Amino acid sequence: MEHAVASDSKLVPAAAASTEDRARSLMMGHHRLIKQRQQVMLSRLAAEVGLTAADASHYWNHIQGKVHPGFSATYDRSHVALS
Repeated sequence: MEHAVASDSKLVPAAAASTEDRARSLMMGHHRLIKQRQQVMLSRLAAEVGLTAADASHYWNHIQGKVHPGFSATYDRSHVALS
């Protein structure tokens, strides 16, 4: 059985490390999509009200790599698409 070295230097099965890497990659992609949707909607709204892109960029609130919980619910994929 193959083993991989985890960040705390313990041996873990390679499949577990691969699963963790895949999960991390999926979460990062999901975060990126939410951020992109929010920024696109903000830029569209800014164009409607006459703000420049520079002015609109001040309204993006990104703290410690996390999307604001309210934005996550608003800009996330819709459950309707999964039905």
